Amino acid sequence: MSISDSPAHASCEAERVTVFDRMRLSAWIFIILWPIVAAAFVYFVCLDGEGSSSTATYLASVLMLASGVCASINTYFSDRMFNYQVLVPAVIWTEWGVRVLADRKFDPLMSSVLVRLAWTLLTFGLVALMYTDPMDGTPAVVPIAIFVGIGIFLFGTAVHFWWKRRRRKQYPGDIDLSAEGMHQRLGDRVLEVTWKDLRAWRGLIHKFQGETYGVWEVVAGYPVNRRTSAVSVLSSSGRPQKFAPLLNSVGDIDKFNIVLASARRYPDWAKNLFMDPNRVDRIVRILTLDSTSKDFMQVADALFEKYPDLPLSYADLTMLDMNLPTSLLGAGEDFRA
Repeated sequence: MSISDSPAHASCEAERVTVFDRMRLSAWIFIILWPIVAAAFVYFVCLDGEGSSSTATYLASVLMLASGVCASINTYFSDRMFNYQVLVPAVIWTEWGVRVLADRKFDPLMSSVLVRLAWTLLTFGLVALMYTDPMDGTPAVVPIAIFVGIGIFLFGTAVHFWWKRRRRKQYPGDIDLSAEGMHQRLGDRVLEVTWKDLRAWRGLIHKFQGETYGVWEVVAGYPVNRRTSAVSVLSSSGRPQKFAPLLNSVGDIDKFNIVLASARRYPDWAKNLFMDPNRVDRIVRILTLDSTSKDFMQVADALFEKYPDLPLSYADLTMLDMNLPTSLLGAGEDFRA
C-alpha cells in the first residue's frame, strides 16, 4: 500500500501525541542499586587479598563495574518504555486507506540488548576473577572454559538483539488499514490479514520491555506472519493461525480491536470508512485514548448486541460511546456474523 503524493492529501495527517508516565520508585531504587552492588563486589572481592595477576584483577574490576552500569541503564530503559503511551496516534492518508505510523522513539529492544550485555560482562568478569585466584598455582581450566562458553553465547544473543533492534528501527511497525484488511511490517517480519479471515480475539500480550501485542485467531490459506524473505503461498484450504500485531502505536488499543472486529462483521462499513475522504479524521477520533474507556469485550459485546444490522453511519459515534449497556463476554468470542 503506497502513500499518495497528491497535494490534495498532503495535509491529511494527524500528529502523534505521546506521554511517558512517571517512573516507579522501585525502578529508581534498582537504577541506583546496581552500580553500588557492582562497586561493593569489586571492593570486597576483586580487590581483597593478593591476586596472582594484577592485570586480571584490574580487568575483573572493570568488567564488574561495567556490568553494574549496564544493568542500571537497562532498568531505566525498560521502565521508560513500559510507561510509554500514545494518546493520539499519527495517522496519514494512503491510496487504499490509512497508515498508523509507529514511533521510532519507542525502543523496547534496547533493554533486551543491555540486559544480555550486562550478563556477558559479568560472566567474563568472573573468568578474569578466576585467574586472580588460581588453584595450586594453576587457574581452574574447566570452570574457566565453561564460563567462557557461556559468555560467548550471551554475547551472541546480545549481537542478535542488536541486529533485531536495528531492523526494528528501519521498520518499526507502521500499520496499513484498508477495506480489505490490515498489513504491518515489523523488522524482518510481515503481518497481514484480510478482515474476512479474522475469527476470535484472544486477548493482549504485554511484555516487560513495554511491547503490547493483540492476539487474534485466524483461519486463512496464506501465512499471516512470515519473514520478508519468504514468499506468501496461497493454499486451497484455510488453516488456523495466530495473528499478533504490535499495537503500541495505535492509541486506544481496545477501540482498535473494536475496529478490527467491526470490519469483520460489517464489511460495508469498513469499505465506507477506509474510502471516505475524511477517513484520517474519523480514525483519529476513534483511536484517541480516552481515560474513561472500558474493556474491549464490554464495548464490543454492547455494540454487536445493540446494533445487529449496522448502518454505515454507525461506527464512529458508537465506538466513542463508552456508556453502552454491557454483558461481559469472555475472550474468545467468535466475530463471524
